[in-house]
Formats: sequence, C-alpha cells, structure tokens
Amino acid sequence: MNIIESSFYEMLQAQAVRNPDAEAVIMGDRKLTYGEFLYRIDGVASALLDIGLKKGDKVGLWSVASPAWLYAYFGIIRAGGIALLLNANMALKDAKPLIEFADTRFLMFGKTHDYEGHNTDAVAISESLGIDKEHCLSILDEEFADITLAEAETSGCQSREDAYIIYTSGTTAFPKAVINSQFSLINLSDHVFSELAPILGNRALIGVPFFHVYALMGAWIYLAHGGTVVIPSTIKADLIADLVEKESISDIWTVAVIYQAIIDNELLAEKVAPNARFCAVAGSYTSPVQFMRFEASLRNSTFINMYGMTETSAAYVLTRPGDDISIRYNTVGRPVNGTEAAVWDDERGILPPEEVGEIITRGYHLKNSYYKLDPERQAVDKDGWLHSGDLGVFDKNGNLKIVGRIKDLIIKGGENIAPAEIEAQIMSHPSISSCRVFGYKDRIYGENIGACITLAPGSDFDEDSIRKYVKEKVGSYKSPVYYFVFDKFPLNSNGKIDQRNLHIEMLRRLHRLLIENKLEKGIPIITMSVKNSVFNITPVASMFEECATNLGFSRKKALKIRQAVEELLVLRIIESAEDIGDIGISLRYMRDFLRITVTDLGDDNCNKQNEQQKIALAILLKLVDDYDMSRLDDGQYQVMIDFTYDKDLDITGFLMQHERIE
Repeated sequence: MNIIESSFYEMLQAQAVRNPDAEAVIMGDRKLTYGEFLYRIDGVASALLDIGLKKGDKVGLWSVASPAWLYAYFGIIRAGGIALLLNANMALKDAKPLIEFADTRFLMFGKTHDYEGHNTDAVAISESLGIDKEHCLSILDEEFADITLAEAETSGCQSREDAYIIYTSGTTAFPKAVINSQFSLINLSDHVFSELAPILGNRALIGVPFFHVYALMGAWIYLAHGGTVVIPSTIKADLIADLVEKESISDIWTVAVIYQAIIDNELLAEKVAPNARFCAVAGSYTSPVQFMRFEASLRNSTFINMYGMTETSAAYVLTRPGDDISIRYNTVGRPVNGTEAAVWDDERGILPPEEVGEIITRGYHLKNSYYKLDPERQAVDKDGWLHSGDLGVFDKNGNLKIVGRIKDLIIKGGENIAPAEIEAQIMSHPSISSCRVFGYKDRIYGENIGACITLAPGSDFDEDSIRKYVKEKVGSYKSPVYYFVFDKFPLNSNGKIDQRNLHIEMLRRLHRLLIENKLEKGIPIITMSVKNSVFNITPVASMFEECATNLGFSRKKALKIRQAVEELLVLRIIESAEDIGDIGISLRYMRDFLRITVTDLGDDNCNKQNEQQKIALAILLKLVDDYDMSRLDDGQYQVMIDFTYDKDLDITGFLMQHERIE
C-alpha cells in the first residue's frame, strides 16, 4: 500500500512547478492557474503570520464556496494554523458558540447565506465574536498581494498533525468538533482516485459546500493530480447543468437531490447528459430505483455510490466502475485499500455476512480526535474501531449495504424495522420520486410508520395503488399507516435532505390529520349534568361563554353563545316538573362549528310550552346558526344548537397548540 507523507502545500507546489499555467480553480469568470493559486496560498499564510498566528492556533473560515475559500483553507494550514470550517448557512448567533468552543483566535470571513445576520465588516465581526479586530481578515480581498514569504519559510502543519476541524451536524445536542489531518485526507483521496481512475476526467464540478468532507475529498483528488475544480456560485440544479455544458465538465460531485432535480427537468438533463462521464453520489441514501433512473437519464455517465462520515475524512467505502450494475445500485461497495470495515453487535462482536449490525471501521483515514472530549467519548474502542452509529450489512462478496441509523430504527410491537428497507420499496413505485420513512408514537404498537414522499413529474397521488404496491413488497406489518405528499423535501446546508425537520413536519401534519379526523365526529370538551332548576341557568351559560372566549370567538359571538344557552335552558327547564330528572348538556368542537347539545326527558316543546318557553324558542332560533331537535331511542329529547367559527379562527390550529400528538 502506497502511503503519502507529503503535505497539501508540498503537493500543490509540485503541481505548480510542473504545470504553472494549468487551470486549477474556476468560478464564473474567475480562473486561477496553479501558479496563481499557490501564490495566493502563500499570501494567506503570510498575512496570518504577520498578525501573530502561532502554530496550532485555530482560524475560523466562514464563507460560501469560492476560489478564495480554497486558498484560504490551504493557506491557514500552510501557516501552521488549524482551520475551523464553519457552515456558511449559520447566523452569527449560531456560529458564535462553535467559534468559542474551539478557542478560535483568528477568523477569515467572506459572504455567507445569512446576509442580514452576518456583517462582512471586520469591526462588526470582531465585536460580535470577541475576536481581536486585527485577527479578522476578509477573504473578499482575494489578492493577498502583500506577501512577505517569497519562499514561505514556515514549518507549517505537518502531515499527521491536526489540520482542520469540522463540526458534525448534531440535532439534539451540541455538535462534536472533529479534528482531521492532512495525512488522512491525502491518502484516502489517493486510494479513492486509484479505484476511480479508469473513468475520471480532468475537470470536476464540486456541488457540495466546502465545509463538508465530501467536497474536500472531491476537490483534492483533482488538485493533487493537476485537474481543474469548478465551483458553482450556488448549489442549484439549473446552475450546475449550465456549468456542465459551458465548462465541458466530465465529473460531477454532488448529492442525490441535485441529480434528481436535473433528471426531473428534461432541458437540464439534456445539458448534462452529453458531457458527464462520472457522477459521485454521497451524503444521503439513494434507492436502487433512483440510481437506475439517474443512469438512464444521464446516459453517458457512470454513477458511483460512496459511504463515509466526517470522522473518516470522507468516503472510504465505494463501488467500483467495473462492478456489476446490481452492486452499484444496491450497495455502497467495498472499503478502499488500507481501511477496514465490519459490522458489529454489542453482545456477539463482529458479525458474519448477511447479518445487520453497527458499521465500524479502522485505519489511517480516521479522525485525530474529537476536540475537548474525554477518551471514553471518542467513539473509538480499545482495538481502534470507530463506531459509526450506522446500521449496515455485508453481502458474501464484501459489499456493504446501508440499512439506516441505530437511532432511526422504528420499534413496532417489539420488532425492529429499518426505514431504509421500506423507503427502497416505496421508491420503486413508478410515481414516487423520493421517500423518507419515520416512526411516530402509537398507543397499541408503541411506534408505527409514516412515509413522506415526493411524486415523479407528471404523476398523481394514487394512495390506494401505492398502499397495495407497498403492502405486496414489505407486508402489512411494515407498510406505512400514513403517506404525506411534499412538493419537495427540506434540505440542510450540505444539500442533503434535512431529516430532522422533515420528521418534525411529518409529525405536525400527522397531528393535524388526527385532530381533523376527531373533529369529524366531534371532540367533547364539556359533558355535564344540570339539575332541572332555574337557578342553574346563569352559571352554566357563563361557563359556556368563557369557553367560547378562550377558544377565540369574538366578544360579540361569545355573548351570543351565552344568551343562546340561557334561552335553551329556559326552553328545557320546567319549574313545575322538577321530578322529570336532570338535564344533560355538552359542548363539542366540530370541524366547522361549535355544537352545544341538551338532552332530557321533558315533553315536546312544540306542543306543551308555556308562553315564556315559546318566547325563549323564538329568541334561540335567531341566535344560532343551526338548530335541531329529535327524540332518541331511549325516549330522551335531544336539542342541538350550532355556531359556526369566526373566519379567522382555525380550530385545528388551536387544538394543535393545546394537545400533544399521541
């Protein structure tokens, strides 16, 4: 196995000497040759050393992708600093705790997506983050021309030392700060390059933010071998398709949702198909059917599945160009040279093929550490295995299939159900474009299954057809109870499906649906028994008025409800016949109206009413929006009065705020 001990700078310098005028980086009309690129790396290193950078100091890098981002990254490491790669989508308030946690002393900043919250003035940045103003450098000044390091005499960051920090995308706790080295990324990229060399071209579009390890690997593979990296100004399908056509891009590195958007638009697909030869997919699950659709639409391309994580420097498992098509569609392939992967069970240890367990890995590609975490929290066991938290299974030929996340398992009636299995079958339906499956709380089974889907272009949602199809594929027990159709799924800053927010939105929709189903029958709010006495009229009517007010009825409508209840009780209470029994009265929320019901054993009001009761009935009919009286099977009379909700009153929304989903 070939091991490289050189640094980023040494390898880029070799390329600049070999081909100084070759294009290194392109973004729009901005093009840098290898000679110019190296010059600016030295400029960044010089600028940082001039303002007091010491070896090992943390330097935040906070900007959208650009040529300046790349040479700032290499320049920080060249100067001996540790680059803290910050999410360009974060607001200032979100970036501040991450910057503080990493003990960041310097900041290189540019444009971010949060233009309102992120002022690109060094003074404002300094005051907001508590970093010395002199230590805040803008990368918008792309020249860094005042270079005092003609030959750049600095020890820099050695290959195996801490080089850069990326925060993992934690959702329920403070994210972990992963420290990686040049050594791990350089060697992993070199071995990935060796596997993919037969189909790789010389010009690659990197359609992933650079604060993601996948983008770092993609860019480095080409820079290390004298290729050209093309950076889109924004990661959108139409822009990427235009760039592929304009710049004659042969290789594309982006995520599944971008490929899906391209093939969903025939005009975009026709721009990409003639040029693209290699397409890398990583960062999110891609179903076999989705993969086949990609290759069928982009007919000249070979798609390669990859798997990795921030802690492994990038993808260390991948399919090979020569693999059978079924392997490339159904698995993420095999580990690259020098890395190991296995499937683990806490009780049985390493599992044999065809058994599902936690994916573990070890080798040169692993992180140096989690910053500020104790040894027992480093996720690496005594034998050097990193525990990923992902579920997978190896086939008999050593190909890995991702099943899901341990924490994503749905436990229905005591049975473990992997969402990825169901997702793959749902996405094999011709009308489904993409799918994510989640669990929700269920009274009977503990958890049950819901599916979020987007439809293929031109397709309609035929729920009965989809239910029947999925039931035949996975069986009744694993079939989703509910399907929720989305125009598109929310994406996170890395261009991947934002599973956390998608899950939350599914639960909100489920909550609304369950409430609406209950409203069809009516949700009982008050059910009480009232003595047949005139003394009860005022307090009962006041109670119903207060309930209507709290619900959101206008003051005028609430008073009308109070008066109607008073007249209804006058109508039903017969002072001279208290022995006929108590009066039952209830209030229900219905979908479109509030319903108040009174039941008693009184006589038919229309035939045997005194003058006061006749007046009460006349008043009542003017107050209500609907009125009905009937005799029930048990002989009781039932009177129902309905009041439509005010136009600005959303009863479902009100109940969602006041009821927890079950």
